Amino acid sequence: MSISPELQAKIDALEDERLKADILDVLTGPGKRRATDEAIYEMIVSSHARVKEQQARLRQWEDDEVAAFAEYFKEKSWRILLNS
Repeated sequence: MSISPELQAKIDALEDERLKADILDVLTGPGKRRATDEAIYEMIVSSHARVKEQQARLRQWEDDEVAAFAEYFKEKSWRILLNS
């Protein structure tokens, strides 16, 4: 089954080349589909967005953790120097 021009335009507008390839692989691959091409596209794109958001949140948490540790270490070092 061919991809509609409207859906192909949406796929082409995506910036992530790997995401484009994944969508095209699913839509053009063998196998019986129980959803429309548009529904499959929407599911893959929304799933990709959720993963990216989760990765960004986790990355931010790691940065915050590092900053908190650096602050703790700096304060601890100053206390050691003052007590020497």
